[in-house]
Amino acid sequence: MSQQHGRGHIAHCLGGALAGRDTVAVSGNRRLTGAGLADGARRLAAALSNLGVRRGHVVAVVAFNRLGLGS
Repeated sequence: MSQQHGRGHIAHCLGGALAGRDTVAVSGNRRLTGAGLADGARRLAAALSNLGVRRGHVVAVVAFNRLGLGS
């Protein structure tokens, strides 16, 4: 971990991002807010739950380094 930022600072920044106040990703002219990121994570969790994934199961996620598929 960086000597510049302690865990409290990182938690504060993540909390702000997930509250939707900050842009967390930019791809071309598309932007993703923390709220959008949290919404996507909730939708993924719901879909996995609907497929039978439960607490304690191991899941791997492969994600492209861009916003959306086919961007």
